[in-house]
Amino acid sequence: SMLEELDFKLEANNMEEFRTFLKLNELTEQATAPKVYRDLTTKKVLTMDRLRGVSMTDTESIAKITNDPESTIIKALNVWTTSVMTMPWFHADVHAGNLLVL
Repeated sequence: SMLEELDFKLEANNMEEFRTFLKLNELTEQATAPKVYRDLTTKKVLTMDRLRGVSMTDTESIAKITNDPESTIIKALNVWTTSVMTMPWFHADVHAGNLLVL
């Protein structure tokens, strides 16, 4: 629900569950999610690692990070698809600001 979207403790739970999903599926070489700092997180404040990367739609910048931008993008989308098919919830707000190449 909309109220759940505004509860950052629930969002922290989701992020930690996604990090666990990545570990259990041996996907930590392909993807990550920010680490949550629970002692600094409340219902109204979410404190997490800041990940710096480039947008999935910025192929020129991706090419500076990897020799195979197409493969990198495909791997990222495969991780997302696997999460949709295996997790009890899925990230429905997939856009370039939510998916970065690090």
